[in-house]
Amino acid sequence: MDSAPVLMDEKFLLQVLRQNYTDISFQDVDDVDELDLDFKGIVKIELLTNFTNLVTLNLNGNRIQKIQGLDGLVNLKWLHLSFNRIKKMEGLESLRKLEVLDLSNNRISAIENMDTLENLTHFAIRNNLISEMSNVMYLRRFKELYQVYFSGNPISEEGEYEMFIAAFLPTVRGLDKIRFDKETKEKARANYKSALDMLDEEVVQKQQDAEAQMRKEAELKLHKGQMMKLFKSLFDSGLAEHKRREAELNDYFSGQADTTKYYREKATEVMDKYDEQHDEVILKVMKLHVSDKDLIHAEIEPRFGEIQPLVDQLMMINSELTDNLNENLSTLDSCISEMVDDFCKTAKEIYPFFLSQHRSNSLFLGLLLYIFK
Repeated sequence: MDSAPVLMDEKFLLQVLRQNYTDISFQDVDDVDELDLDFKGIVKIELLTNFTNLVTLNLNGNRIQKIQGLDGLVNLKWLHLSFNRIKKMEGLESLRKLEVLDLSNNRISAIENMDTLENLTHFAIRNNLISEMSNVMYLRRFKELYQVYFSGNPISEEGEYEMFIAAFLPTVRGLDKIRFDKETKEKARANYKSALDMLDEEVVQKQQDAEAQMRKEAELKLHKGQMMKLFKSLFDSGLAEHKRREAELNDYFSGQADTTKYYREKATEVMDKYDEQHDEVILKVMKLHVSDKDLIHAEIEPRFGEIQPLVDQLMMINSELTDNLNENLSTLDSCISEMVDDFCKTAKEIYPFFLSQHRSNSLFLGLLLYIFK
């Protein structure tokens, strides 16, 4: 009869822990190296994040349907999950130090999601639903794998089951209750020589592809660093040019304002002098009797002659103002052109480097995507 379902909460875990660790609190669980939770009726794996130094975890005989909640167990070496209701291998990615994994007596149909378990030495998956011999090939990646258990799976009924395992899992020395001696391993390899040769070729090809990809990524990384330095240099140069242009523009507008102010004051001075003289004449004329036409004419006549020189003087001031403003504008244009030329020269010095480092548009575009992705 199954035990009643149990919630794996803090109270439950402390009850279990205090059987071996008196007065332990939940803040001290990082000191625990072994946790036995066999046959407790557990439905879901929870609250194990802080068990960072746990080495052995026993969860046999529970009601667990999904492998989860193990991410914090970075030092775990032994994990027992037999006699549960697990259908899929998952949630094992963080267990990089795991050496022993027991998933016997579950409902698993595929060996998968174990790529990070590089230290695995013993793997038990008895009495599950593994039906494809080809699925066993997944275990070839584990260079430390020594013992495997597949009895009770559909594949164990295959006629060449034992020889297949002996041939295609080169590091394995034990299958279920069988021990492979040197002679058995050699015979198995001979029986599957052609298939093994093809596998070896595939492995070599994959290794070469992986090395080529690594070289490409290293090259892209190197070029990325170089390009980022060049882009930064170009950006810094452009920023410096921008500041120079901003300064030149400020000088230009300031110069224009000063020049305009100077000539405006000069024209005002001329007009003020003329007005002063004009006012003196008016006062003199107003003192004369209206019948003294000759005297009035004598006072006014010279003023008509002064108008043209006044206009000429004002025109000259205006002409000088225009010339000075144009000179300031020409100076600004020359400075900006020089700065643009310097910036373009910097960019052109960088562009040939691009061409020498990236000989094809496709590589260049790929590099840009790599940089900005």
